[in-house]
Amino acid sequence: MGDRMNVQDRARLRVLLVARWPVGGIRSYLRYTYGLLPRDDFDLVLVGPESNDLAECGRVLKQFDPPIYAAASSSLRDIARATARALKHEKIDLVHSQGYSSALAIAPWVRLKGIPHVVTAHDMFTDALSRKLSIRLGKIALAGALGLVDVVQPTGAAVEANFRTNMNI
Repeated sequence: MGDRMNVQDRARLRVLLVARWPVGGIRSYLRYTYGLLPRDDFDLVLVGPESNDLAECGRVLKQFDPPIYAAASSSLRDIARATARALKHEKIDLVHSQGYSSALAIAPWVRLKGIPHVVTAHDMFTDALSRKLSIRLGKIALAGALGLVDVVQPTGAAVEANFRTNMNI
């Protein structure tokens, strides 16, 4: 067959999903996004805080039977540590962070590993949040972290417009 690769010979893409807040909207996003992908082409690995919500994410993705690396808590430090464990023990081709804070926790480590990193933005910045000093400092840290990722993918037009306005892009 010449240079064409047989479908069975293709390597499966191994995706590390990081969800600091693996709750309803993110679970639904994972279900509908990854549920549409062919199981034979992908392997998934899941990182998030030890919780019923993380276990439910595993059930949502059950057709992929993802290994789960549970963090001790939802703190940025614990999510980073769980991600480091996953990166140490799994061969990962792509990292897909769910939300800004997941990206903030892991972007430097993923960049150091040289792995492509996609961030799905689920949240909106609000005026009330923008006025707080800690949020302003957080936006500076977030801008730095997002500068290390390959793609920021908003979940819709309103999220994209809000992101562009608040991150001054």
